[in-house]
Amino acid sequence: MFRLLKKSVKGLLEKRGYRLTWQNPKMVSGDDLFRDLALLIDTSSPVVFDVGANVGQTIRAVQRAWPTPRIIAFEPTPALAQQLRKDFGSQVQIMPVALGAEPSMLELHTYETSVLNSLLPLETKADSVFSHAKDTGIVRVELDTVDRVCHTLGIAQLDLLKIDTQGYDLNVLHGAKAKLSSGSVRFVLVEMNFVRLYESQCFASDIQNFMAEQRFKMIDMYEKFRVGPALGWCTALFAHENETSSD
Repeated sequence: MFRLLKKSVKGLLEKRGYRLTWQNPKMVSGDDLFRDLALLIDTSSPVVFDVGANVGQTIRAVQRAWPTPRIIAFEPTPALAQQLRKDFGSQVQIMPVALGAEPSMLELHTYETSVLNSLLPLETKADSVFSHAKDTGIVRVELDTVDRVCHTLGIAQLDLLKIDTQGYDLNVLHGAKAKLSSGSVRFVLVEMNFVRLYESQCFASDIQNFMAEQRFKMIDMYEKFRVGPALGWCTALFAHENETSSD
């Protein structure tokens, strides 16, 4: 009777686009990103860098996952950085700069849809996913690096380095190379592109190769977006090999 009921419920859910599966509550599932992160980062007060904070989507998710996180958020778009300060006050340290491979000044390309803002211009070919996005101008912004900021703030270890910089992610990782190679970053959450969205962007294979060189292993891919049937981009979670030891 129970098996028949289970089969009926499962069939009903599948017809409506849902899937019923069992999850070990103590194991990473690959389905729910912040559930998995909360299992992996076993502290109530993780130190988190949110690089490309936009309107605070990751900040809110981190605050839900852990009781008292220390969040340093980087958002170079002036209006967005100002809004983040209003929304989060003293709970989050907002830094109105971009991060990259080395300190400099660069042009930030801004768009009507702010999640598309990038230090790289959007690909303009007609078949590009965002070729019709409306741009709103260019802003000159300061660029720093993860390694320099950690040194300035006296941060010895990062529990989570989140990077979502619209095609510029590999540059940010290069600017964190000292911290990454030394094992001072436990987990990295980074957007990976499989299709061309921005001019001179990095691709998923570039990030995977770089992370492997720094002795990081991929935990899983989340938040997948498709272009037709093909994978367009996703959020990938990497762990330093120290975090994946079975000892």
